Amino acid sequence: MYIDSWEFVNTMDVENDFHINHSIANMHVYLIYQRLRDFAENKYAFQLKEELIESFNKLTNTEM
Repeated sequence: MYIDSWEFVNTMDVENDFHINHSIANMHVYLIYQRLRDFAENKYAFQLKEELIESFNKLTNTEM
């Protein structure tokens, strides 16, 4: 389910609002980032972590 989908909004019983959707996406990115930090010695995990943050920041800038 995507956070801006009709199914998500009805399942979570929240309004389809940018701020709510962005907060939920931000929480998920943070949790994934924290988990990838556990594999800091792995160069692929480090690269994925950096690309994740870069992509999320780009998404945030284009949506705002």
